[in-house]
Amino acid sequence: MKNILRFYLKQLPTPLLVLSLGLLFVLIYVLVRHDITVYKNQAVSTSQSVRVMTAQLDLPINAYSHKSTDKFAQRLPEEQRVLSETNYQGIRSALHQRDYRQVNKLILAQWRDVPQDSYRTFTLTAGYWFTENTRGRLDLEVPYGYLVSRRLNVTPMVSDRSDAVNAVSRVLGTYQPIDSENDDSILILYVLLGLMCVLFGFVSTKNFQNKTDNFVHTLPVSVLRYQSTRSFLTIVAFDCALVIAIGLNIIIIALTPDHNFGSFLYPLVYVHNGDTALVILWQFYAIWLLLLNLWAFLLCGISLLISHWIRNPIANIFCLAVIAFAKPLSLLAMLPQKIQLFLPLSYTAMSDMVYLMGEFDMLPPAKWILIFIVWDILVWAALAVIIEIQERPLSSRRASLASQNR
Repeated sequence: MKNILRFYLKQLPTPLLVLSLGLLFVLIYVLVRHDITVYKNQAVSTSQSVRVMTAQLDLPINAYSHKSTDKFAQRLPEEQRVLSETNYQGIRSALHQRDYRQVNKLILAQWRDVPQDSYRTFTLTAGYWFTENTRGRLDLEVPYGYLVSRRLNVTPMVSDRSDAVNAVSRVLGTYQPIDSENDDSILILYVLLGLMCVLFGFVSTKNFQNKTDNFVHTLPVSVLRYQSTRSFLTIVAFDCALVIAIGLNIIIIALTPDHNFGSFLYPLVYVHNGDTALVILWQFYAIWLLLLNLWAFLLCGISLLISHWIRNPIANIFCLAVIAFAKPLSLLAMLPQKIQLFLPLSYTAMSDMVYLMGEFDMLPPAKWILIFIVWDILVWAALAVIIEIQERPLSSRRASLASQNR
């Protein structure tokens, strides 16, 4: 068993995997570092977040002060006005003390107890800045009720952009398309697809280039099992390189002064059909990695399929890239929109896919994941059929030789 595993591991394109790891680490690091350093006056670190949120909290505190003449504050009953001033002061104090659990409790209390608070829409939702287009309908009781019930020591007022796990997830696509920087996630996905094309293009044609394709037929396992095992190990190795690149970036950002690690239990919020819904941060990472693996199995299967006719690695990579980049090349635009959604080549807009936006409004993750899985199965089933057809003459010759030897 060890010898077999050692044999398969030797088949892995180690230089390409190391190159992929280095490229992904640098790309993610540059995008994250740009995001947390270029905006000097924005809440992209702990101290900056506290400073920005304190300035926003001063507005309702002054408005609800007994000395204030604010006409909106005066419309509230005296009891709610005093309560609002107390809550906002408590939020500011807890924020400076880095007591984020207390911040969450007071925000939830203010949201529930003073629904007529005219400042809550722009102050209490400030942490979820990327949902500006839905702030008027955003029900903060959903995310803050979740945070309070789980006693998480993170709060959107600080953690949304400054915590390491959040900062890295930003460039992977946790933010909706109204954020002009959402192109970062598309860039990373396209780079990953490009790396997959190169990786699988070389792997699927390696035996032909080394003129060892006949040797494969002498192995004590079927060609399909050999190809599938080698492909699976290549995808696993690629996943390891990707996870290491992401993990190193999270660690580096967490160790950077004025940044915290954060929590994978942090709730991401979106509004769909008027309802406020949550995606927990670990769920986003899981969906993101699942999407990449679905792409990997699809491209790997297609590469092995076309390698039966296109054995040159460059030509194989080119054909694979045309398929992978069918959407940005506008090849899919030639098909009706309804048909496009049933093709996995359309699944490159991570934010839209997670938050049910745009063309994915009626296509939740469970459905597009199922569609992707079906296509993966079809591609690998076609590969199995072709290998079986090609193996029949060889099996017949083997049986004939065996009978002659008898």
